[in-house]
Amino acid sequence: MSDTARKVFPTETVLALVMVKVDADVKEIAGYITGSSLSCDCLATVVAPMAGGWLARLYPKFTDLAWDENTAWDDFVRQTKSSLGDNVSLVPMDARQQALVGKVIGKLTDTMAAMQAQTAEVVSLQAKVEELTPYQTKAAELDAKCAQLEEKVKGLNSDMGGLRKQLIPFQGKMAVD
Repeated sequence: MSDTARKVFPTETVLALVMVKVDADVKEIAGYITGSSLSCDCLATVVAPMAGGWLARLYPKFTDLAWDENTAWDDFVRQTKSSLGDNVSLVPMDARQQALVGKVIGKLTDTMAAMQAQTAEVVSLQAKVEELTPYQTKAAELDAKCAQLEEKVKGLNSDMGGLRKQLIPFQGKMAVD
């Protein structure tokens, strides 16, 4: 890789990438190293450790660095700048490594798209559930009324059976008063 393919980044950004600092904006540097356009912060969060590993492999100075989260980040950066300088010139990954990272990014992008589609479907179903919730109470009331009516029908059917039994002896006969 020629020196023309190099790009200069602030030491603080490079350290945030290598140390996998949470809440650091490393999207640009991770995208440059991996040769990818990282559309969101979640992609940068996944790709940053790969880019940091690549940098640690190329620049063994980074593997000697250790940041304890109990110490102040600014102090660590200030101390490291004294040995590395204010800016660091970096080269991107080679084409093979970029292709492998590209596969990971592609799979992650597909998974995120599927997850967003499922989320949209869940939101749609929740809206339908909220729309149908008032009808649940109405359906419960109707079920109760239906059960009452079924009991009445059973009672009336048994009464009718009793009346039929009483009418059997008079079948074909005329009642005279």
